[in-house]
Amino acid sequence: MTTGSQLRAVDLDAAEREALANGIAKLAMEREKKDEFEAFVQWLEEHGPVELFVDGANVGMLNQSFHQGEFNFQQVRGGGNC
Repeated sequence: MTTGSQLRAVDLDAAEREALANGIAKLAMEREKKDEFEAFVQWLEEHGPVELFVDGANVGMLNQSFHQGEFNFQQVRGGGNC
């Protein structure tokens, strides 16, 4: 079911971006495996900065809410061309 709503870009200043990043890190440390999150942070420090993250799992499940819908790798691959 779609609502017809569209996401819009939100410009954050440096302080807002830092607060958001700290909040995400706090949640990740509480809910995820700490060592995996720390490895991800290390990767970002070595390869960053990045402008955009795409959650492949959610892209792959897009429009799959019907009975027996399944993960669609082609949607993930196509999303990289946005």
